Amino acid sequence: MIISAYEFESIADEYDLLAARCSTIFMEDILSGDFMIVCENEQRVQQLASHFFNKNIPVFHDHLIDCNNLAFSGKLLRLLRYIEQEQHFPGSGDALLYELLHYDFFAVPHEAILQLTVNWSRQRYSVQSVSLRRLLAIEAGQPAKDLFDPELHIALKKVSALLENAGAASPQSSLDIFIENFFSELTVSSSLQQNTIRCIVDFCRQELKKDPGLKLTEVTGRLASALQEQHPLLRQLVPANPSGIRIASIDNFGKDCPEQLVLASVSNQETLDKMLSSFQSAKHKSVQLHLLKPFTTRDLGRRFDVGNEIATTTFPPNLPVISLPPADFLSPILSKFVMSVSALNCFLDCPLGFYFQYILRVPFAKSDALLFGSSIHDALEKLFRAMQEGGKEAFPPADFLLQTFEQSMLQQRANFTKEGWQTRLHYGIDVLQQYYDRNVSGWNKVVAIERNIRAAVSGVPIKGKLDKLEFNGKEINVVDYKSGNVEKALLKMRGPNEDDPDGGAYWRQAVFYKILIDHYQQKEWRVVSTEFDFIEPDQQRQYRKEKLLISPADTETVKQQIISSWYKIQQHEFHTGCGKSGCYWCGFVRENFPPQR
Repeated sequence: MIISAYEFESIADEYDLLAARCSTIFMEDILSGDFMIVCENEQRVQQLASHFFNKNIPVFHDHLIDCNNLAFSGKLLRLLRYIEQEQHFPGSGDALLYELLHYDFFAVPHEAILQLTVNWSRQRYSVQSVSLRRLLAIEAGQPAKDLFDPELHIALKKVSALLENAGAASPQSSLDIFIENFFSELTVSSSLQQNTIRCIVDFCRQELKKDPGLKLTEVTGRLASALQEQHPLLRQLVPANPSGIRIASIDNFGKDCPEQLVLASVSNQETLDKMLSSFQSAKHKSVQLHLLKPFTTRDLGRRFDVGNEIATTTFPPNLPVISLPPADFLSPILSKFVMSVSALNCFLDCPLGFYFQYILRVPFAKSDALLFGSSIHDALEKLFRAMQEGGKEAFPPADFLLQTFEQSMLQQRANFTKEGWQTRLHYGIDVLQQYYDRNVSGWNKVVAIERNIRAAVSGVPIKGKLDKLEFNGKEINVVDYKSGNVEKALLKMRGPNEDDPDGGAYWRQAVFYKILIDHYQQKEWRVVSTEFDFIEPDQQRQYRKEKLLISPADTETVKQQIISSWYKIQQHEFHTGCGKSGCYWCGFVRENFPPQR
């Protein structure tokens, strides 16, 4: 018997590899019954079987599979949330629209979505700027101008018609009928997806029966909670497929003796001993051990009495990969690209995220926290400008700051939920009043506000918009306002370390600003420090200012990060994701793009 061990960073990586291999490499053995996956318990069996079902891979198991089709259910939920957002404020759902255009049941080619996105991105800063939804509707209704300007792809036209009809129909019909009619327009291929739609429609109908006055936003909220809690109405018992992949738990393994055996998701020595004790005397030709970190082959501590040593492979994280557009599409965009600290941070965090946000510039939803922080910045900028323009070097009263903040929040009201806007508004007024009272007497009045600066370092163009520059002659203290959790922010101010070899995003921002100003040829300024000014209090209700003194080593490190990242970007090295758990763009690509190897 040959034993081989594979080390995995996570269960998700292991399941993805198993799904890929079960679709290709092992198919002959699967069909002949000479292949089986054994999991440490029934819960793992259900998880793996559900993952296979979502990949349209048939499964054979001694019992019914309790399948929660969460990936597909999440897409249906986001469709309803898109309709909800567009009802609240037309055009506010563009970020969701971009995502849902990629859903497999719409069958829109990626090239067609790319062209639509590029058209939207080119005009969004123009006088005639329209939302992505509006542009889609316009292009869907226009015939081709000539042979060199082909019509919008038919699949995009169908999506546009579905969404426009839904927007027109939802206020006119009862909510349960609207939801059922809306989902009936979707074309899905598998019976599992059809059953999932029925489960969701039945759940919504039941909630509306209990409370007929529910609005769409309340129904989607209840549905989201039910999916998270795996509500019984949303679960499906799926019968086994005799020709599918055999999956069993160690307790239900029985006397089967397939030639190839995979011991899945082994996470500790005790589990491994339990699983292997059942197979030592069996006549398997090969056994694969799937070891989950931090448990690895180093922890095995012995060889098994099988006559062979264990061949070990550390399987790298299953990073999502996409096919990029041709060079003649990317080169004109990259020729105009200028590196900012936000772009640098984004690239170092996840190259795929950089591609979508800075190359394609797709619509991206701003969180309540980001919108709130934007209004805070806007109010403080206008406070300092009023001081400068007043001619008496005196700051306006606190009421000026609070009223300016409220006006900025009003301008962004459509992007908040009703409850979220009220909560953020009252909270912002409270913290700004206290922030003003504690700081107004000590503020430096010799300042430059919201200064746009461009420079170049080692041939790389860089830029930044700095919140505030405080002057002492030609020496500068760069001030950057921060809203949000202070304790979490402090972790981002740490330089390179074992846990984060690239350093924190705020540390890099501080150093980047020094490099930017030091290379700014129009002024002989010298940055001596960067200060993060926290608008919200910490857990002890204290308002903090954290100043970073930047060393030459810090400067050199970030310079190399800028140059290295710039080179990789110009070489189109942003087609692979970071693979980190919780990364939106990696998850988006895994769900909606064909696998690339």
